[in-house]
Amino acid sequence: SPAVRRLAAEPGLDLSRVSGSGATGRVPRRGVLRHLEGRPPAETAAPPPPPPRAAPAAAPPPGEGEPVRLSATRRAIARHMSEAHATIPVAWMAVEADVSGLVELRRRARDDFEEAHGLRLTFMPFFVQAIARTLREHPALNASYSEEGVLRHERLDMGIAVATDSGLLVPVLRAAGSKFLAELSRELQDLAERARARTLTREELVGATLTIDNTGAFGSLVSQPIVPLGQVAIVTTEAIRRELRVVPGDDGGDAFAPRSVMNLAISFDHRALDGAEAGAFMAALKSRLEAIAPDDPLEAGA
Repeated sequence: SPAVRRLAAEPGLDLSRVSGSGATGRVPRRGVLRHLEGRPPAETAAPPPPPPRAAPAAAPPPGEGEPVRLSATRRAIARHMSEAHATIPVAWMAVEADVSGLVELRRRARDDFEEAHGLRLTFMPFFVQAIARTLREHPALNASYSEEGVLRHERLDMGIAVATDSGLLVPVLRAAGSKFLAELSRELQDLAERARARTLTREELVGATLTIDNTGAFGSLVSQPIVPLGQVAIVTTEAIRRELRVVPGDDGGDAFAPRSVMNLAISFDHRALDGAEAGAFMAALKSRLEAIAPDDPLEAGA
């Protein structure tokens, strides 16, 4: 009957496979149902396989590219830095200093200074002089650490980090605390030029008691250097920038004004120094630089 044919069509049943009954051989409804109950369920179609993933980019084969051999200087730097990083537990801090007075003093004095001494007046001798004088008040930072104790040095031989084509060199400025600006400028320029020309002697590269790195010359705002072996601290001077700061107003309140500011950072050996000692040194250095006024006499010396 039509009803039986519709019942068989839904599951896709072939009626010729179902036995009829009666004299006519007709397939009754109950026969279709019995046949469906005994038939295994139809298999569902398997989901289509996912699209193939794009193969990952192949790594370049070993040896592809331009190999650069390490120079003797770079190998020495690598050994020194690896040993220092592995053995010295470094702590770090930074402060901001308002050096507007220093910037104006240098601007006013640089032409006369260059005419009198034949040298360009940079900020570096001011930084060296300020750090050296602050170290006199905080001798714990002018020291070396060993398992036997801390040796505080009487001398102040300051390492001056110089970037060269072959790597970082750190010539030593001897007796840095006893020199005026002209002598500091002359020796700093000489050491930097001979470092880049690779004409320094070995004796000029050893014996620093504290290092200064003027990373601000490259636009750096803050640095975290590795403490050199044989020292307990390294100070970085960062880029001087012009920014708005809150200053005392004419009416006794606060006002905004453009100021020349810079960051000063220090990495120190936590075996030899605590944060209180390093912080006191940095606060004193900040105060010393901020106290420089545009009309201060320039301590140029001969």
